[in-house]
Amino acid sequence: MKWLGLIILAAAYFCPVHTSANPQSASKRTDDDGRSPLALIAARAEYIYRLEKLLELQESDLQTNEDYLKENRTLLEQDKRFDPFLRAIEVCIQSTKELIKCTRELLARAELLSLTEDDYRDSRTINRHKEPYNFITLLRVLKPNALPEAEIRAAIEKRGVDFETNAFVEGELSNAGASKELLNLIRSSYRR
Repeated sequence: MKWLGLIILAAAYFCPVHTSANPQSASKRTDDDGRSPLALIAARAEYIYRLEKLLELQESDLQTNEDYLKENRTLLEQDKRFDPFLRAIEVCIQSTKELIKCTRELLARAELLSLTEDDYRDSRTINRHKEPYNFITLLRVLKPNALPEAEIRAAIEKRGVDFETNAFVEGELSNAGASKELLNLIRSSYRR
């Protein structure tokens, strides 16, 4: 029951924020309520911050449940009366793993679709970002290993990168999950 409450709380915590981070709704808000581009960017940053905190909680809960099950599985399996509890814990672990996977994907997409103040100023350019990706953003997109590389490649092809590569940069990108093909694309996508 506690887990169901936590899942509902997490969904309630996440849902209102998610709609505010949608670039299409953001472009409408600039017209509807007069919020400045900086306020919209701040809303995006708050969205990412909340997702990061949610991910930390999910990972902590997963670790707690896995540790509990590891320590108590033998005792729970000895008495058939505990079978429903054992199954419930196993289901919670699987559900939490799925939530973590989804949260990582949302975080990576939020970074991949990151908007700049200039993107918000002209509603005709929403989703036609001009600013190239910076190194930190690409690391944050790659590290969760949550998005298909083809999607990341397509985004880099559209926007480029604002940094030149060297051995350190390529090592960090490789450690974050970049393939050789993606590194070649990043190398050739530098824009001043």
